[in-house]
Amino acid sequence: MNSDHDFLAFEQELQHSQQQYRLLVEQVNSIILRLDAQGRILYLNPFAESFFGFPADELRGKHVVGTIVPDVDEAGNDLRLMINNLFCRPEHYHVNEHENICKNGQRVWVSWTNKGLYDAAGTLTEIFCIGHDVTG
Repeated sequence: MNSDHDFLAFEQELQHSQQQYRLLVEQVNSIILRLDAQGRILYLNPFAESFFGFPADELRGKHVVGTIVPDVDEAGNDLRLMINNLFCRPEHYHVNEHENICKNGQRVWVSWTNKGLYDAAGTLTEIFCIGHDVTG
């Protein structure tokens, strides 16, 4: 009987923790994205929706390049190549800064912190990204 009580207490604590995490992610004034290993957007928080001007449903499942990352920045840098490299070696892009684009076409600079997420076999499954506007 004690183990049932312990399990219920654990379940309640886990639910509370998940609610706190969700609240944090949804309320923070930072861009939060989750990308799959192919570069498709899995999740963006409400701040990211507002910042980029896209509703989540319009971006979910689409590749990050061609939506919020232009193929080429205004200086001529190939951002598609940079994003491809991010997925090959996420540890080399733990922190990076590059041009992004909003739905209205406005170019913005975002400083990104990226974290590769791996399955038990060591295969990259997602990239977790937190961004801050550094447009000058």
